[in-house]
Amino acid sequence: MENGQWGQKRLYGYMNGWVPGVLINAHCNNDGKLLTNGGDTKNITYYVTAYTAKKQGRSYNLAAVMTQGYAYHITHPNPEYVDRIRDRSHLLLFCLVHAINRKQELASPMVMS
Repeated sequence: MENGQWGQKRLYGYMNGWVPGVLINAHCNNDGKLLTNGGDTKNITYYVTAYTAKKQGRSYNLAAVMTQGYAYHITHPNPEYVDRIRDRSHLLLFCLVHAINRKQELASPMVMS
């Protein structure tokens, strides 16, 4: 502006400050923020990096958990017990997948793929 102040351009009274490129390409109204100081930039960089590159904790490393469970059942064979567990696990997974499919909201690119 002429007096040296800046701000987001708002053409619609009921819409947040927005980034036209995000609105057009992602089809959503995301707020835009200009990062002018080092503190804000550092905080958002830490948040995005920590969210994207999660540490592989015990609960996140699913392949290792499944491998350990499978190895235990191989080294401790009990066919009746394993068959009963397998049948109940199949039923549980079947019910969970149908519950997720019934309630989950899907993005249009995911549906199209």
